[in-house]
Amino acid sequence: MINAYTDGSLRRTKQGIICGYGIYFPNNELPNVSKKFTLEPITNNRAELYAIYQAIKRITNNLKFDVINIYTDSDYSQKSLNVWIKKWKTNNWMNSKGQPVENQDIIKKIDALRNKYLDKIFIHWIRAHTNKNDIHSINNKKADELANISD
Repeated sequence: MINAYTDGSLRRTKQGIICGYGIYFPNNELPNVSKKFTLEPITNNRAELYAIYQAIKRITNNLKFDVINIYTDSDYSQKSLNVWIKKWKTNNWMNSKGQPVENQDIIKKIDALRNKYLDKIFIHWIRAHTNKNDIHSINNKKADELANISD
């Protein structure tokens, strides 16, 4: 079993928008990741999703695994990938308002990997910024730090 904690960040500064993503591997199976996010349009939700995509891609390209657990504090990402996606696929990637699903370029890439490795990749939501000392809070904080030092 491989666990990865992912996060995206977006900050507005005088110099403009700084957006990044981080991936924390608590058992050191792979190097942690701290990168700028530049895939337009630049949004926090896209950075969150891209962190998940990159974590899965890095694991599947480099490691043998039986289960991959991706932990995210993004409720939007978790619901997009675990709940809403079923309806979106049925509706030809249109949302409930009849509009094209936002961020479907990244969501489709994640979905393709999940379909390739059926029943082996799980996306879990965890609470952010709890200041608690449980393992998920500690590891989520590390992913958050990686996402924020990407500039």
